[in-house]
Amino acid sequence: MPACASGKLAIGFDLEGAMPLLEQPEMVALYRRLGVRQMHLAYNRNNSVAGGCHDVE
Repeated sequence: MPACASGKLAIGFDLEGAMPLLEQPEMVALYRRLGVRQMHLAYNRNNSVAGGCHDVE
């Protein structure tokens, strides 16, 4: 049942960019346990996983 249908507030947590993974893919499991349900692999800047929209390759 959606939160609004049950009169509750829902909060979604996400990460922007892969840098919080610290080059360790197993960190995904940690963030899941902490409540993160979405991760944008790249945000504004390039990182080791993907390219960002504001950086030149």
